[in-house]
Amino acid sequence: MADVEMQSDSDESPMEDYDEEIEKIKKKLLQDDRNISAANTLLHLLKKNGDFEELDDKRKEFVEWAPLTAKNWVDWITDTIAKGQTPIEEIDKMFEKALFDENDVAIWVERIFFAQKIDPESCRKICELALAAIGGRYDSGGHVWIIFLEYEREKLKSE
Repeated sequence: MADVEMQSDSDESPMEDYDEEIEKIKKKLLQDDRNISAANTLLHLLKKNGDFEELDDKRKEFVEWAPLTAKNWVDWITDTIAKGQTPIEEIDKMFEKALFDENDVAIWVERIFFAQKIDPESCRKICELALAAIGGRYDSGGHVWIIFLEYEREKLKSE
């Protein structure tokens, strides 16, 4: 009988759980409106909960005073690209701001893939920037090198 009760407890809607967590984080931000960790957590939870309008507003608000995590930046940039209404120049500015906040391999990889789709000729330049920024890092440089070598290999095949 205890197994059945435990199982029914785990069937709760994840939306309700996120709503509670979101409210807790919002209260925390009311007490300390410059809590960077809480701000990034709120963005993550709003996305998981599907509160996209509020998420967009909070992203714009928080980015004015706080660095976003690499995950939040990648989410924001990919969401913006998916909407298809933002000029390429604005997306490039988002990438620049993201890399200023977090010089992270996930952001560089996303930027490289974006360049491949939009302007394959600029991809080499973006790869070179990524290699200069993080190519020598033991924890993430290899990812960028692999992408760059694949790009060059494909370019040679097409010539």
